[in-house]
Amino acid sequence: MVRYRDRILPVPLAQIAIIYIENDIIYLQTFKQKSYIIQQTIDEIEKLAEPIFFRVNRRSLVNRSAIAEASHSMHRKLKITFSFPFLR
Repeated sequence: MVRYRDRILPVPLAQIAIIYIENDIIYLQTFKQKSYIIQQTIDEIEKLAEPIFFRVNRRSLVNRSAIAEASHSMHRKLKITFSFPFLR
């Protein structure tokens, strides 16, 4: 459930593409490119969303079906190509 203006909307996990932290605010973006601010922590969401979501780093959870391709780059970094347009 996410708050949007004066409503609370259900957003099924299968419709969520990515959950990420930016400027200490946690955002959820759907495959239809709708973005919402959420109140739960990344750790809380990770516990609920396993095994559908993959913890990319300390600041991001990605739906496994949103990953088109992944590869390792230098210094143990993971490079991910998304199967959807990621808008920040």
